[in-house]
Amino acid sequence: MKNNQEGYRNNFITSERIFIELSSLALSRIQFLRSISDQFRLLSGCDAMEIRVSDKKLEYKWYTDFNTTTTFTDVEFYSDNEIGKIPVLDENTAIEKICRDIFRLRYDPLLKYEYKYTHRYIEDTSVNFNLVLNRSNKELDLSVTGYGSIFFLPFTVQDNPPGLLILYSKRKNFINKTDIPAYEDLMHIFSIALKFRRALYALNERIKELTCLYEINLIYQDKAEEPDVLLQEIAEHIPKAFQYPESASASIEIGKLEFHSKDTIQTTNSLISNVIYNNKKIGFIKVNYPDFIDNEEPMYFLPEEQNLLDIISQKVSQIYEKTIHKLDKQLIQEQLRHADRLATIGQLGSGIAHELNDPLANILGYAQLLMKTVTDPAQVTDLERIVRSSLHAREIVRKLLLFARQMPTIKSKVDLNKVITDTLDLLKSRVDQSKVILNMDLCSDLPLIEADPSQMTQVITNLCVNALQAMPQGGILDISTSISKEKVILGISDSGIGIKEEQRDKIFMPFYTTKPVGIGTGLGLSVVHGIVTSHNGTIAVHSKAGNGSQFVVSFPVKTERRQKVRK
Repeated sequence: MKNNQEGYRNNFITSERIFIELSSLALSRIQFLRSISDQFRLLSGCDAMEIRVSDKKLEYKWYTDFNTTTTFTDVEFYSDNEIGKIPVLDENTAIEKICRDIFRLRYDPLLKYEYKYTHRYIEDTSVNFNLVLNRSNKELDLSVTGYGSIFFLPFTVQDNPPGLLILYSKRKNFINKTDIPAYEDLMHIFSIALKFRRALYALNERIKELTCLYEINLIYQDKAEEPDVLLQEIAEHIPKAFQYPESASASIEIGKLEFHSKDTIQTTNSLISNVIYNNKKIGFIKVNYPDFIDNEEPMYFLPEEQNLLDIISQKVSQIYEKTIHKLDKQLIQEQLRHADRLATIGQLGSGIAHELNDPLANILGYAQLLMKTVTDPAQVTDLERIVRSSLHAREIVRKLLLFARQMPTIKSKVDLNKVITDTLDLLKSRVDQSKVILNMDLCSDLPLIEADPSQMTQVITNLCVNALQAMPQGGILDISTSISKEKVILGISDSGIGIKEEQRDKIFMPFYTTKPVGIGTGLGLSVVHGIVTSHNGTIAVHSKAGNGSQFVVSFPVKTERRQKVRK
């Protein structure tokens, strides 16, 4: 194109063909405008040029002097009250006044004549230009621009506000007036090329988006069982589908999990789509572009890209749902295995307890008989130790039988508040000795429950003793009752040492204890679990190491309400 500049200068047919060819190359906007500018330079011999055009939501001005200055500026065009938006900047310069006059429809009610916008050719800027506005002449000095002549040529782009081409030359009369109709025809071809480039560019964007969705589906099929790997690969694929893939970065955040593409940046120029599961926001997907840089084309997001990101968000929500279902399945399987272990231990414990009952009864009976006949103080002391140890062993056997549900349960209508106050009366001295502050918040209208009173006492005793042991230096013990969804809720919390995360799943297993040797048997919480389960209730623990523990027990309610409340 540069070998024969003089030959191209008046070859408008060749320029039209080149415009169409450039539009078919699916160039970026900057590449297209740079090539178009080179062609206008060869054709007209201008020293600088400017193109103003609206491309959907983006209004921009392209300026180049072909030597040192090339700028792409995101601008806002002027809105005229009569004709709407026109490619004029909101500036009070001579250039902008001429631009505004080119597009303004001036209606003379006397002549019944409407002027349509057309070209303006300033052949010599050293001579002031007369602008006829509102029937008054106004002289404009264009010599301050530094150019000898300026050619203003408007054009139209379908479905968009009109555009404007401005050619600047340091020479006077650089445009041959006989060529002006050819320039107007050329601008018609330019508008067609501009629209075609836009359509082709949009088509390529849609192809990128569809390719991205296809690749994500392939990843989903291959890595469906590895959600972390799957989401990371999706994050890395997302930028490829966007208008500026080399500059885009993507992030996926689900709860506390984060997945980022390479070279992720945090900017204000971003597109976001929320990830929704069960009508709740569980995270989001974000695509970032660098913030606007002077003299460069602003990177903006297309409306179709928001639709794409929303579709990907739906896919991520499906991945999350599948992961949740998988975790739920694993939890149910673990609960079944845990229940099976408890049942096995219960059966084993029941057998052991029955085997131990008879020899323990013999040891205890003979020791008590001997105590009645022995007079030696040392022997009496030894026999007392035997009796205490036998009683302790018998208590362990009783708890084993209770855990294995071998002891008969006698249920009746129970006032849980009364059981709590009666039990705490028995534990009062121990609470005081432990320097623990006791707070009670008992529901004044608590329904009755169908339960075994002695076993309810056992539950409250075990949970309270467990709480006191967790506060060796003192603390606060909170006990509350409430009603929720036809259930009676018992809450017992402490401000003690708490339970480590890896220990929480084991605390209801028989003989599991975190206490030092000689303190506790590891049966207290397992007995509580067995009693609560036998009463069709549930028990849950909320605890963090160093932040205390809270046990929440729920029981089905009876329809009758108790008559009195004792606090």
